[in-house]
Amino acid sequence: MAKTDPVEAPVVTKIGDPVRDAGRAPKPQRSLQRRLFSVGLLQIAGLTAVSVVLGLFLLSLNFDPNSDGLNLRGAVWSVIQGIFQSVLWLVGTLGKPFLAGAAIVVPAFLLWRLASLPFRK
Repeated sequence: MAKTDPVEAPVVTKIGDPVRDAGRAPKPQRSLQRRLFSVGLLQIAGLTAVSVVLGLFLLSLNFDPNSDGLNLRGAVWSVIQGIFQSVLWLVGTLGKPFLAGAAIVVPAFLLWRLASLPFRK
């Protein structure tokens, strides 16, 4: 005959149970200097990339921090105009190829949906 051992009851511990957390020492709080200036390699790479992109943007606007006639309102307006012109160029450049492709893709997609309708749940 096979010997059957009684099944042990599971041990349940609640989250935040003081008995379970008693053996762990609390983590020491980092100093303000360490919290502010501790950066990893990926963060340094990200800061470098953002600095390069911002520098290229400022150089494209002929930004000179030493000039006496620094006009912040004019700089913001030129940025808005540049963005608007870029969007118009993008729409004008990509509009025709998009419409030409959509003239084939959209009807094919609709036909495929109609043909596969009986097989979908």
